[in-house]
Amino acid sequence: MLAACGLASVAVPAAAPLAAPAGPSRDADLEAIVDGLIGVWDNSAQYAAAPAALKVPPSVEGDWIDLQHARFTRVAAPALGSHVVYLEWRNGGPEGAISRQRLWSFRRDAAGRMVMDFYAFRDGSPYAGQGTSPQAFMAVTPEQLRGYPPGCELDFARRAEGGFFGAVSPERCSIVAASGRRMGILAEIDLRADGALGYRESGRLEDGRYAFRVPPTQPYRFERIARPAAAAFLDALRTLCTTPDRVYRGRIEVDEPPPAPGDPFTGKTLEMRVARCTADTIALPFAVGEDRSRTWIVRRTAGGLRLKHDHRHTDGSPDELTDYGGDALREGTTNRQSFEADAESIALFTRTGRSVSVVNVWSLEITPGERFVYELARPGGRLFRVVFDLRPP
Repeated sequence: MLAACGLASVAVPAAAPLAAPAGPSRDADLEAIVDGLIGVWDNSAQYAAAPAALKVPPSVEGDWIDLQHARFTRVAAPALGSHVVYLEWRNGGPEGAISRQRLWSFRRDAAGRMVMDFYAFRDGSPYAGQGTSPQAFMAVTPEQLRGYPPGCELDFARRAEGGFFGAVSPERCSIVAASGRRMGILAEIDLRADGALGYRESGRLEDGRYAFRVPPTQPYRFERIARPAAAAFLDALRTLCTTPDRVYRGRIEVDEPPPAPGDPFTGKTLEMRVARCTADTIALPFAVGEDRSRTWIVRRTAGGLRLKHDHRHTDGSPDELTDYGGDALREGTTNRQSFEADAESIALFTRTGRSVSVVNVWSLEITPGERFVYELARPGGRLFRVVFDLRPP
Protein backbone atom coordinates (compact mmCIF):
# COMPACT_ATOMS: atom_id res chain seq x y z
CA MET A 1 0.00 0.00 0.00
CA LEU A 2 1.82 3.08 -1.23
CA ALA A 3 0.31 5.70 1.04
CA ALA A 4 0.66 3.48 4.07
CA CYS A 5 4.38 3.23 3.28
CA GLY A 6 4.63 7.00 2.96
CA LEU A 7 4.73 6.78 -0.85
CA ALA A 8 2.88 8.41 -3.71
CA SER A 9 0.08 6.56 -5.47
CA VAL A 10 -0.79 6.05 -9.11
CA ALA A 11 -4.15 5.31 -10.70
CA VAL A 12 -5.03 2.22 -12.68
CA PRO A 13 -8.30 0.77 -13.90
CA ALA A 14 -9.73 -2.12 -11.90
CA ALA A 15 -9.35 -4.51 -14.81
CA ALA A 16 -5.66 -3.79 -15.44
CA PRO A 17 -3.77 -6.98 -16.33
CA LEU A 18 -1.20 -8.27 -13.87
CA ALA A 19 1.92 -8.28 -16.00
CA ALA A 20 5.46 -9.06 -14.87
CA PRO A 21 6.62 -6.63 -12.17
CA ALA A 22 9.10 -3.87 -12.89
CA GLY A 23 12.65 -3.87 -11.62
CA PRO A 24 15.85 -5.80 -12.36
CA SER A 25 15.45 -8.98 -14.38
CA ARG A 26 15.30 -12.15 -12.29
CA ASP A 27 17.33 -15.31 -12.67
CA ALA A 28 14.59 -17.93 -12.74
CA ASP A 29 16.83 -20.82 -11.68
CA LEU A 30 18.44 -18.97 -8.78
CA GLU A 31 14.99 -17.85 -7.65
CA ALA A 32 13.74 -21.45 -7.89
CA ILE A 33 16.60 -22.75 -5.75
CA VAL A 34 16.05 -20.15 -3.05
CA ASP A 35 12.27 -20.58 -3.10
CA GLY A 36 12.75 -24.35 -2.90
CA LEU A 37 14.88 -24.03 0.21
CA ILE A 38 13.04 -21.50 2.32
CA GLY A 39 10.82 -22.94 5.00
CA VAL A 40 10.94 -25.25 8.00
CA TRP A 41 12.16 -28.84 7.66
CA ASP A 42 13.15 -31.87 9.68
CA ASN A 43 14.37 -35.40 9.04
CA SER A 44 11.99 -37.05 11.52
CA ALA A 45 10.77 -39.64 8.98
CA GLN A 46 14.34 -40.63 8.15
CA TYR A 47 15.26 -40.81 11.83
CA ALA A 48 12.21 -42.87 12.76
CA ALA A 49 12.98 -45.38 10.02
CA ALA A 50 16.68 -45.73 10.91
CA PRO A 51 17.84 -48.82 12.79
CA ALA A 52 18.56 -48.45 16.48
CA ALA A 53 22.26 -49.10 15.84
CA LEU A 54 22.52 -45.73 14.05
CA LYS A 55 20.77 -43.72 16.78
CA VAL A 56 23.97 -43.08 18.69
CA PRO A 57 25.86 -39.86 19.47
CA PRO A 58 27.63 -38.41 16.42
CA SER A 59 31.30 -39.30 16.04
CA VAL A 60 34.01 -38.86 13.44
CA GLU A 61 34.62 -42.55 12.75
CA GLY A 62 31.38 -44.36 13.58
CA ASP A 63 28.08 -44.58 11.70
CA TRP A 64 25.13 -42.57 13.00
CA ILE A 65 22.08 -40.51 12.13
CA ASP A 66 20.62 -37.80 14.35
CA LEU A 67 17.40 -35.78 14.38
CA GLN A 68 17.64 -32.25 13.02
CA HIS A 69 15.15 -29.38 12.81
CA ALA A 70 16.08 -26.91 10.05
CA ARG A 71 14.89 -23.44 9.08
CA PHE A 72 15.97 -21.75 5.85
CA THR A 73 15.20 -18.05 5.37
CA ARG A 74 15.95 -15.76 2.45
CA VAL A 75 17.63 -12.73 3.97
CA ALA A 76 18.88 -9.33 2.88
CA ALA A 77 22.69 -9.40 3.14
CA PRO A 78 23.86 -6.97 0.44
CA ALA A 79 27.54 -7.62 1.10
CA LEU A 80 27.07 -11.26 0.05
CA GLY A 81 24.81 -10.88 -2.98
CA SER A 82 21.13 -10.87 -3.86
CA HIS A 83 20.24 -14.55 -3.32
CA VAL A 84 21.28 -15.25 0.26
CA VAL A 85 19.79 -17.88 2.56
CA TYR A 86 20.32 -18.10 6.32
CA LEU A 87 20.10 -21.61 7.70
CA GLU A 88 19.77 -22.60 11.33
CA TRP A 89 19.64 -26.24 12.35
CA ARG A 90 18.76 -27.38 15.85
CA ASN A 91 19.27 -30.76 17.46
CA GLY A 92 16.12 -32.75 18.09
CA GLY A 93 13.55 -30.01 17.55
CA PRO A 94 12.86 -26.27 17.27
CA GLU A 95 14.06 -25.57 20.83
CA GLY A 96 17.21 -27.70 20.65
CA ALA A 97 20.78 -26.47 20.65
CA ILE A 98 22.01 -24.95 17.39
CA SER A 99 24.04 -27.49 15.44
CA ARG A 100 24.62 -25.55 12.22
CA GLN A 101 24.41 -21.84 11.43
CA ARG A 102 25.39 -20.71 7.95
CA LEU A 103 24.79 -18.25 5.15
CA TRP A 104 24.54 -19.66 1.62
CA SER A 105 24.89 -17.21 -1.27
CA PHE A 106 23.76 -18.28 -4.73
CA ARG A 107 25.06 -16.51 -7.85
CA ARG A 108 26.22 -16.86 -11.43
CA ASP A 109 29.98 -17.00 -11.91
CA ALA A 110 31.87 -15.37 -14.80
CA ALA A 111 31.12 -18.38 -17.00
CA GLY A 112 27.41 -18.20 -16.26
CA ARG A 113 27.34 -21.30 -14.05
CA MET A 114 25.13 -21.43 -10.97
CA VAL A 115 27.29 -21.65 -7.85
CA MET A 116 26.84 -21.38 -4.09
CA ASP A 117 29.28 -19.84 -1.61
CA PHE A 118 29.45 -21.18 1.97
CA TYR A 119 29.84 -18.82 4.92
CA ALA A 120 30.15 -19.69 8.60
CA PHE A 121 29.86 -17.11 11.38
CA ARG A 122 32.88 -16.19 13.47
CA ASP A 123 30.33 -15.49 16.20
CA GLY A 124 26.81 -16.58 15.34
CA SER A 125 25.24 -15.77 18.69
CA PRO A 126 23.84 -12.34 17.62
CA TYR A 127 21.95 -14.07 14.81
CA ALA A 128 20.62 -17.07 16.71
CA GLY A 129 16.85 -17.25 16.36
CA GLN A 130 16.77 -14.62 13.59
CA GLY A 131 15.37 -16.99 11.00
CA THR A 132 12.07 -15.10 11.01
CA SER A 133 13.63 -11.65 10.45
CA PRO A 134 15.04 -11.21 6.90
CA GLN A 135 16.25 -7.67 7.67
CA ALA A 136 18.39 -8.79 10.64
CA PHE A 137 21.30 -9.55 8.28
CA MET A 138 21.47 -6.21 6.46
CA ALA A 139 24.75 -5.19 8.12
CA VAL A 140 26.56 -8.54 7.90
CA THR A 141 30.04 -8.11 6.42
CA PRO A 142 32.54 -10.68 5.12
CA GLU A 143 34.78 -9.82 8.08
CA GLN A 144 32.18 -11.38 10.41
CA LEU A 145 32.26 -14.62 8.45
CA ARG A 146 34.53 -17.46 7.48
CA GLY A 147 34.13 -18.29 3.82
CA TYR A 148 35.54 -21.16 1.82
CA PRO A 149 38.34 -20.15 -0.60
CA PRO A 150 37.95 -19.89 -4.39
CA GLY A 151 37.41 -23.29 -5.92
CA CYS A 152 35.15 -24.41 -3.09
CA GLU A 153 31.92 -23.09 -4.55
CA LEU A 154 29.20 -25.69 -5.04
CA ASP A 155 28.31 -26.11 -8.70
CA PHE A 156 24.52 -26.28 -9.17
CA ALA A 157 22.56 -27.69 -12.07
CA ARG A 158 18.91 -28.38 -12.78
CA ARG A 159 18.03 -32.07 -12.76
CA ALA A 160 16.35 -33.52 -15.85
CA GLU A 161 13.56 -34.88 -13.62
CA GLY A 162 13.16 -31.57 -11.82
CA GLY A 163 14.84 -29.99 -8.81
CA PHE A 164 18.50 -29.03 -8.44
CA PHE A 165 21.72 -30.68 -7.34
CA GLY A 166 24.82 -28.88 -6.08
CA ALA A 167 28.17 -30.35 -5.13
CA VAL A 168 31.86 -29.74 -4.57
CA SER A 169 34.51 -32.48 -4.39
CA PRO A 170 37.55 -32.83 -2.09
CA GLU A 171 39.75 -32.96 -5.18
CA ARG A 172 38.68 -29.41 -6.06
CA CYS A 173 38.14 -27.91 -2.61
CA SER A 174 40.98 -27.89 -0.09
CA ILE A 175 40.94 -25.71 3.01
CA VAL A 176 43.02 -25.09 6.11
CA ALA A 177 40.80 -25.40 9.16
CA ALA A 178 41.05 -23.21 12.26
CA SER A 179 43.03 -26.04 13.85
CA GLY A 180 45.71 -25.62 11.16
CA ARG A 181 44.93 -28.97 9.52
CA ARG A 182 44.44 -29.11 5.73
CA MET A 183 41.47 -31.07 4.49
CA GLY A 184 39.52 -31.73 1.33
CA ILE A 185 35.81 -30.86 1.44
CA LEU A 186 32.93 -32.85 0.02
CA ALA A 187 29.51 -31.17 0.09
CA GLU A 188 26.26 -32.09 -1.66
CA ILE A 189 22.85 -30.41 -1.64
CA ASP A 190 20.01 -32.25 -3.35
CA LEU A 191 16.81 -30.24 -3.76
CA ARG A 192 14.49 -32.85 -5.19
CA ALA A 193 11.40 -32.45 -7.34
CA ASP A 194 9.39 -34.47 -4.81
CA GLY A 195 9.97 -31.74 -2.19
CA ALA A 196 12.67 -33.51 -0.19
CA LEU A 197 16.05 -31.97 0.62
CA GLY A 198 19.21 -34.05 0.83
CA TYR A 199 22.43 -32.83 2.45
CA ARG A 200 25.83 -34.23 3.32
CA GLU A 201 29.26 -32.76 4.05
CA SER A 202 32.64 -34.09 5.12
CA GLY A 203 36.23 -33.03 5.55
CA ARG A 204 39.06 -35.53 4.95
CA LEU A 205 42.59 -34.88 6.20
CA GLU A 206 45.71 -35.37 4.11
CA ASP A 207 46.43 -38.68 5.89
CA GLY A 208 43.04 -40.03 4.80
CA ARG A 209 41.29 -39.72 8.15
CA TYR A 210 38.06 -37.77 8.46
CA ALA A 211 37.99 -34.51 10.39
CA PHE A 212 34.16 -34.52 10.28
CA ARG A 213 31.27 -36.24 8.51
CA VAL A 214 27.73 -34.81 8.53
CA PRO A 215 26.23 -37.38 8.52
CA PRO A 216 28.45 -40.39 7.67
CA THR A 217 25.96 -43.16 6.94
CA GLN A 218 23.60 -41.58 4.43
CA PRO A 219 22.73 -37.99 3.41
CA TYR A 220 20.22 -36.18 5.57
CA ARG A 221 16.79 -36.39 4.00
CA PHE A 222 14.74 -33.42 5.15
CA GLU A 223 11.04 -33.07 4.53
CA ARG A 224 9.09 -29.88 4.85
CA ILE A 225 7.08 -29.48 8.03
CA ALA A 226 3.40 -28.89 7.34
CA ARG A 227 2.10 -25.42 8.23
CA PRO A 228 -1.52 -26.23 9.17
CA ALA A 229 -2.34 -22.71 10.35
CA ALA A 230 -1.21 -21.20 7.05
CA ALA A 231 -3.21 -23.74 5.05
CA ALA A 232 -6.32 -23.11 7.16
CA PHE A 233 -5.87 -19.35 6.77
CA LEU A 234 -5.78 -19.66 2.98
CA ASP A 235 -8.91 -21.80 3.12
CA ALA A 236 -10.60 -19.10 5.20
CA LEU A 237 -9.49 -16.43 2.72
CA ARG A 238 -10.84 -18.52 -0.12
CA THR A 239 -14.37 -18.12 1.29
CA LEU A 240 -14.27 -14.69 -0.39
CA CYS A 241 -14.15 -16.48 -3.74
CA THR A 242 -17.73 -17.72 -3.44
CA THR A 243 -18.98 -14.22 -4.34
CA PRO A 244 -16.30 -12.91 -6.74
CA ASP A 245 -18.30 -9.88 -7.92
CA ARG A 246 -19.04 -8.58 -4.47
CA VAL A 247 -17.45 -5.33 -3.28
CA TYR A 248 -16.52 -5.05 0.40
CA ARG A 249 -16.58 -1.63 2.03
CA GLY A 250 -13.75 -0.78 4.42
CA ARG A 251 -12.92 1.77 7.09
CA ILE A 252 -9.66 2.89 8.69
CA GLU A 253 -9.59 1.51 12.21
CA VAL A 254 -6.10 2.76 13.21
CA ASP A 255 -3.75 5.25 11.54
CA GLU A 256 -0.83 6.14 13.80
CA PRO A 257 0.83 8.56 13.85
CA PRO A 258 -2.10 10.71 12.67
CA PRO A 259 -2.02 11.43 8.91
CA ALA A 260 -0.78 14.77 7.62
CA PRO A 261 -3.12 17.13 5.74
CA GLY A 262 -3.74 15.96 2.22
CA ASP A 263 -3.30 12.28 3.03
CA PRO A 264 -4.74 10.33 0.06
CA PHE A 265 -6.88 8.15 2.34
CA THR A 266 -8.64 10.95 4.19
CA GLY A 267 -12.34 11.05 3.33
CA LYS A 268 -12.04 8.45 0.56
CA THR A 269 -14.23 5.43 0.01
CA LEU A 270 -12.30 2.21 0.63
CA GLU A 271 -13.33 -0.93 -1.25
CA MET A 272 -11.94 -4.43 -1.77
CA ARG A 273 -13.03 -7.15 -4.16
CA VAL A 274 -11.78 -10.49 -5.50
CA ALA A 275 -10.08 -10.46 -8.92
CA ARG A 276 -8.60 -13.93 -9.11
CA CYS A 277 -8.97 -17.18 -7.18
CA THR A 278 -7.01 -20.35 -7.91
CA ALA A 279 -5.89 -23.22 -5.74
CA ASP A 280 -2.73 -21.31 -4.82
CA THR A 281 -3.39 -17.60 -5.49
CA ILE A 282 -5.94 -15.02 -4.41
CA ALA A 283 -5.77 -11.47 -5.82
CA LEU A 284 -7.64 -8.74 -3.94
CA PRO A 285 -7.78 -5.30 -5.61
CA PHE A 286 -8.04 -2.44 -3.09
CA ALA A 287 -9.55 0.84 -4.29
CA VAL A 288 -9.08 4.20 -2.52
CA GLY A 289 -11.70 6.47 -4.02
CA GLU A 290 -11.02 6.50 -7.77
CA ASP A 291 -7.46 5.21 -7.30
CA ARG A 292 -7.44 1.55 -8.31
CA SER A 293 -3.67 1.07 -8.43
CA ARG A 294 -3.37 -1.47 -5.62
CA THR A 295 -3.83 -5.24 -5.53
CA TRP A 296 -2.93 -7.55 -2.66
CA ILE A 297 -1.83 -10.98 -3.87
CA VAL A 298 -1.67 -13.95 -1.48
CA ARG A 299 0.10 -17.05 -2.79
CA ARG A 300 0.73 -20.50 -1.44
CA THR A 301 4.44 -21.35 -1.66
CA ALA A 302 6.38 -24.52 -0.88
CA GLY A 303 7.25 -23.00 2.49
CA GLY A 304 3.85 -21.51 3.42
CA LEU A 305 2.24 -18.22 2.35
CA ARG A 306 3.49 -15.09 0.58
CA LEU A 307 1.89 -11.63 0.39
CA LYS A 308 2.83 -9.25 -2.41
CA HIS A 309 1.61 -5.76 -3.29
CA ASP A 310 1.05 -5.19 -6.99
CA HIS A 311 0.91 -1.54 -8.18
CA ARG A 312 -0.07 -0.49 -11.71
CA HIS A 313 -0.23 2.63 -13.87
CA THR A 314 -3.37 3.47 -15.84
CA ASP A 315 -2.14 1.47 -18.84
CA GLY A 316 -1.63 -1.61 -16.69
CA SER A 317 2.16 -1.38 -16.67
CA PRO A 318 3.88 -1.97 -13.31
CA ASP A 319 4.90 0.98 -11.16
CA GLU A 320 8.53 1.36 -10.08
CA LEU A 321 7.44 0.29 -6.61
CA THR A 322 5.63 -3.00 -7.02
CA ASP A 323 5.80 -6.67 -6.06
CA TYR A 324 6.92 -5.96 -2.51
CA GLY A 325 5.90 -7.95 0.54
CA GLY A 326 7.19 -11.09 2.21
CA ASP A 327 6.62 -14.62 3.45
CA ALA A 328 4.75 -15.71 6.56
CA LEU A 329 7.82 -16.97 8.44
CA ARG A 330 6.10 -17.42 11.80
CA GLU A 331 3.38 -19.99 12.32
CA GLY A 332 0.56 -17.50 12.82
CA THR A 333 -3.03 -18.66 13.33
CA THR A 334 -5.94 -19.76 11.21
CA ASN A 335 -7.28 -16.18 11.43
CA ARG A 336 -4.08 -14.07 11.24
CA GLN A 337 -0.87 -14.31 9.24
CA SER A 338 2.02 -11.81 9.28
CA PHE A 339 4.57 -11.12 6.55
CA GLU A 340 7.90 -9.37 7.16
CA ALA A 341 9.55 -7.47 4.31
CA ASP A 342 11.58 -10.01 2.37
CA ALA A 343 15.06 -9.59 0.90
CA GLU A 344 13.73 -8.55 -2.50
CA SER A 345 11.51 -5.88 -0.96
CA ILE A 346 14.29 -4.59 1.27
CA ALA A 347 16.51 -4.18 -1.80
CA LEU A 348 13.67 -2.40 -3.63
CA PHE A 349 12.98 -0.02 -0.76
CA THR A 350 16.68 0.74 -0.36
CA ARG A 351 17.19 1.30 -4.09
CA THR A 352 14.22 3.69 -4.32
CA GLY A 353 15.10 5.76 -1.23
CA ARG A 354 12.39 4.32 1.01
CA SER A 355 14.58 2.67 3.65
CA VAL A 356 12.01 3.45 6.36
CA SER A 357 9.98 0.55 4.92
CA VAL A 358 12.64 -2.17 5.19
CA VAL A 359 11.23 -3.16 8.60
CA ASN A 360 7.62 -3.32 7.44
CA VAL A 361 5.42 -6.12 8.74
CA TRP A 362 2.10 -6.63 6.96
CA SER A 363 -0.65 -8.72 8.52
CA LEU A 364 -3.91 -10.10 7.21
CA GLU A 365 -6.81 -11.21 9.40
CA ILE A 366 -10.05 -12.86 8.43
CA THR A 367 -13.13 -14.04 10.25
CA PRO A 368 -15.21 -15.57 7.43
CA GLY A 369 -18.56 -13.91 6.99
CA GLU A 370 -17.65 -11.13 9.44
CA ARG A 371 -14.52 -9.12 8.71
CA PHE A 372 -11.19 -8.90 6.88
CA VAL A 373 -8.28 -6.75 8.08
CA TYR A 374 -5.21 -5.40 6.30
CA GLU A 375 -2.50 -4.08 8.63
CA LEU A 376 0.87 -2.40 8.22
CA ALA A 377 3.09 -2.13 11.29
CA ARG A 378 6.56 -0.72 11.73
CA PRO A 379 8.76 -0.47 14.84
CA GLY A 380 8.56 2.99 16.34
CA GLY A 381 4.80 3.32 16.40
CA ARG A 382 3.59 3.12 12.79
CA LEU A 383 0.30 1.22 12.66
CA PHE A 384 -2.25 1.29 9.86
CA ARG A 385 -5.33 -0.95 9.89
CA VAL A 386 -8.21 -1.12 7.43
CA VAL A 387 -11.21 -3.26 8.37
CA PHE A 388 -13.63 -4.59 5.72
CA ASP A 389 -17.16 -5.71 6.50
CA LEU A 390 -17.79 -9.23 5.17
CA ARG A 391 -21.31 -9.56 6.55
CA PRO A 392 -24.00 -10.26 3.95
CA PRO A 393 -25.58 -7.05 2.63
